[in-house]
Amino acid sequence: MKPLPPGLRELLELAEADRARDAVVVRVRAETARRDAAAKAAATAATMASQASARAGDAQRASAEASAKLEAGESELRRLSQQMDVAGGMKEFEGLKTRIEARGAQNALLEEAALVAMERAEAAAEVAAGCAADADAAARTAAEVAAECAPRLAELEAQLAIEDAHRREAAGRVPEALLRDYEHLAAKSGGRPVVPYGSGSCDGCFTSFGAQVKTRLAEGEIVRCGSCGRFVAAM
Repeated sequence: MKPLPPGLRELLELAEADRARDAVVVRVRAETARRDAAAKAAATAATMASQASARAGDAQRASAEASAKLEAGESELRRLSQQMDVAGGMKEFEGLKTRIEARGAQNALLEEAALVAMERAEAAAEVAAGCAADADAAARTAAEVAAECAPRLAELEAQLAIEDAHRREAAGRVPEALLRDYEHLAAKSGGRPVVPYGSGSCDGCFTSFGAQVKTRLAEGEIVRCGSCGRFVAAM
């Protein structure tokens, strides 16, 4: 095979620099996503804990209100009973008796309502406590993950800076016309402007390469996919 044509070697070096940089970018994104996922989980758990606490507070207030109504009803029943003890006549006695019976029935309903409200308050408090524990655990996990990711991200950012410098150097060695086409393809093709010939077809658009591509490569030409325009290289 003839020597590589002018500019193709530099183009391949740029493609390699891009692959190296992209590999670091993938790792940066993975670490960032891991950290952000833990932080999001902690925030979600904190929101759920806050909502559960608010519901528990509402249930507790409802229970207190039901208990207060029951207490008022019992107080009214005692007052009526005291009046009955000093009733001045049968008519007054019978009237007080009817009122006491009605008050007793009302108090039975209030007692049942107070019991239900108390059970709901206890259940809501239990749920709130569980959510609070989950939120604390999620917050600790998020802090641990952030602490683990911080040095890794710092190391990767430093490595990315090095790869960026290598990439700039490699780009500076590519002839202007080739670089312009390369950058255009990189933006359009999702970072795959150069594809290997060895696969037998374009890795980008999957168009099959004809036998003439191999011949042209052997002749030292710069070959591009006839369908998508990607550079083809014998890698």
